[in-house]
Amino acid sequence: MVDAVTLIQLGLRWLHFVGGFLWLGALFFLAVVLSPSISHLAINQRIAILQKLAPRLSHVLIASSVANVIAGVSMALLLSNLRTDIFLGSKWGLAILSGGLVALMVLVITAAIILPALERYSPDPETGAPLDLSENESQYLEARLKQWSGLGAGLGVAVLFLMALAVSPI
Repeated sequence: MVDAVTLIQLGLRWLHFVGGFLWLGALFFLAVVLSPSISHLAINQRIAILQKLAPRLSHVLIASSVANVIAGVSMALLLSNLRTDIFLGSKWGLAILSGGLVALMVLVITAAIILPALERYSPDPETGAPLDLSENESQYLEARLKQWSGLGAGLGVAVLFLMALAVSPI
């Protein structure tokens, strides 16, 4: 019979993986698919596409990053039996702690840079009308989205490496 702690760990692990892959997937989508694909379009077409995608992409980034971080911290504390000394005293703990710190950097990039840039493309919450963006402002925001989502995705790959290291028998 499976006990409650095992079921909680399984649920947290699932939420952590799904949240992480959605979060990194959204960052990769921005950096590797969307930015290069729209760069050849006219400015009004790029703005129109970003205005359609920004609200949904923002929701995905917020939900997946929050789910990933909460599940990851909860799972780490549960697996360590609430012993915080294990994070500096074992390979597993160091890998988890390092991955968590890098994930925190990705969270800061997402919350402080990417989401505010996407918000500029989102419709006005009161009227639902698209916000007016100048060509220069849109080009600046597009460059920020491409650069920072690429960095965030790259750091996310580093987190995946550290998590793999944490669970490997090496």
